[in-house]
Formats: sequence, C-alpha cells, structure tokens
Amino acid sequence: MPRPAGDSRQKILDAALTEFAAHGFRGASVDAIARRARVNKAMIYYHFDNKVALYVEILQGIFTPIADRTAAVAASGAAPEAKLAAFIDVFFALASAWPYMPRVMMLELADGAKRLTPDTLRVMSRLFQNLNAILEEGWRAGVFRRADPLMIYFNLIAPLFFFVASAPIRDAMARHKIVDTGRVDAAAFVAHMKSVALRALALEPADVAAAAAEPAAAAQPAAPPRGSGRGGRRARRTAVRTGDDQ
Repeated sequence: MPRPAGDSRQKILDAALTEFAAHGFRGASVDAIARRARVNKAMIYYHFDNKVALYVEILQGIFTPIADRTAAVAASGAAPEAKLAAFIDVFFALASAWPYMPRVMMLELADGAKRLTPDTLRVMSRLFQNLNAILEEGWRAGVFRRADPLMIYFNLIAPLFFFVASAPIRDAMARHKIVDTGRVDAAAFVAHMKSVALRALALEPADVAAAAAEPAAAAQPAAPPRGSGRGGRRARRTAVRTGDDQ
C-alpha cells in the first residue's frame, strides 16, 4: 500500500533538516536529501518547487512554533514579570528540543543570510513583537522601566541561542578538564538569564520617584484663574467705576 503524500512530505522535511544542518544550504544536495528520506528525487519536486523552497519551509518551520508559543505567553493573563520569564522558558525549551536549529541558523548567517526571504523574516520578527508586547505591558503597569525593546531582545535571544549552540564546545572543555562547564547546566543558565532580564528592566530610583509624584500631582486642586477671588472682584468693580467716570 503506498504511503500517503503527507507522510512522504514530512519525511523529506526531516531529511532536509538533517542535511542542511550538517552541510548548510550549499553543501546539502537534493540527491542526498532523497536518499536520506528514502524517496525518489521526483517526489521532492512534487512537494517543493526547488531546493530553495524546501529550505525556506525548513526555516519557517523552525520559527513558527516559537512565535506561536510566545504569542500565547504575551496574550495570557499573567503578570508582566511572569510573562517575561515564560518567554525565556519557551524560547530556550524549543531551541533545546531541536538540536539542528542553532546549526542551521549559524550556517545561514555565515553564508550572509541570503535565503532569509521577507516572509521568513516576518515570521522571525513575531518573536520580537511578542517580547515588545510584554515589555510595553510591564512599562504601563509600572513594573518595568522604559527600555529599548530591540536592545532587550538581542540581550536575551543571543545568549540563549548561543548556549544551545555551544553545547559541543562546553562538552569538549569539560571532557578535557580545561573548564568545568558542567557546573552551569541548562536550568542554572535559564535562571541566570531571567535574573539578568529583570535587573535590566528594574525601575531606577528616579523612575520610582516620578511614578510616586504623578498621583500626588493629579490630586492637587487646580490653581484659580488669575483675577478670581475677593481681590479680583474688587479690582473689577474699581475698573468698572473708573470706566463709568470717564
């Protein structure tokens, strides 16, 4: 009985991800992908127009689930601090669950990011938009200071991404007893990144003072308009009499 077309498509995607992670876009051949997927080359072109289309789908398939999960975090009813921690948890968990993800992205960056299409970039940008929504909510709630969201995004994503990608280096250092990298496990690193993020967004004394002053200023009664009150009325009556005498 022939396999369903959808099954062969997923097999091709799985095989392509392995080949692209091992050799990059340039080094991965359609023939090698077909052999790994155990399909003929014609089946690949049945599902995908060309190798670029297959590669683009791989890239979008990496980031779409992360974007969807972090969007759910941003839309939840949790406090901004909890949302920020959950954003870090989700990104790190999914990046760690897909060991090929860091290598594929690093090879693409090394090749000049030539195949990051506008649609792929829009999918990737959803991570930033979701984080920005969390930061904006925290600022409006008075728990985060106003900070450049793009700076915060880079400060979070780059270390998380590199920690996952650098696992072979850390393992080699520990194995050769060069650096005891084993004492910094994934849980400790994620906890550290949460602490770094919250410290970076903590309100400074000037922010706290300004926030405290706003309600007090709003509660002050408005100053009476110039010329109001008993003295103002007396001055107006004098002016009227003076005008009548002229």
